[in-house]
Amino acid sequence: MNIAVGIITAPRPRPVLNESLHSYRDAGFISARTMVFADGAVRPFVNDPANVVHDGKTYGNLRNWNRALTTIYRSQGDCEWLMVCEDDINWATNAFEILMKDLALFQQSRKYASTGALSLYCPVRVSNDIERMRQQSALLPGWYPINHGLKTWGAQCLVFSRAQAHALLTCRTWEYYIRSSKDKNVDAFVAESVRSRGLAIGYRIPCLV
Repeated sequence: MNIAVGIITAPRPRPVLNESLHSYRDAGFISARTMVFADGAVRPFVNDPANVVHDGKTYGNLRNWNRALTTIYRSQGDCEWLMVCEDDINWATNAFEILMKDLALFQQSRKYASTGALSLYCPVRVSNDIERMRQQSALLPGWYPINHGLKTWGAQCLVFSRAQAHALLTCRTWEYYIRSSKDKNVDAFVAESVRSRGLAIGYRIPCLV
């Protein structure tokens, strides 16, 4: 299986992109096709072989995220999986190997059919809700579909199959948000667009980022 990765970045008081890229490579993402989508006038210094996409325009978080997913979807046609990450995450040890094995297995499951996006980061609020729903005090390793719609937070690292990515990018709800004046809330708008199609977000336990 192949995966294409888009990492979104924007100017921060303390730059974190290179630290995150170092963690990303240490986690095994050596062969993954990686593009960094830089927002704003300043081109970031990247001490990494990732391809930096920078045109000097200011997109805002929402549209830069959409630009990242759209670009890797269109340009990496032979990649079965697409992932968009923020620039301030740290990765679990051996995350690449674990993720590739997980995706191959999960794609064959009934749970996968109910999802429109997969998250490698799970906020405590989400894990607490899953525990309540399942009446468990602790969650076993695996994928757990749930959707909080517009009350969702946590778009640090989202993964899509090609079919899931196409469905999101052509979803009327998603197109509405992209055409709006809003420039944040990627997490909420992805979740609401997925929810509008009767699907959930699959959260991986334990988190990989």
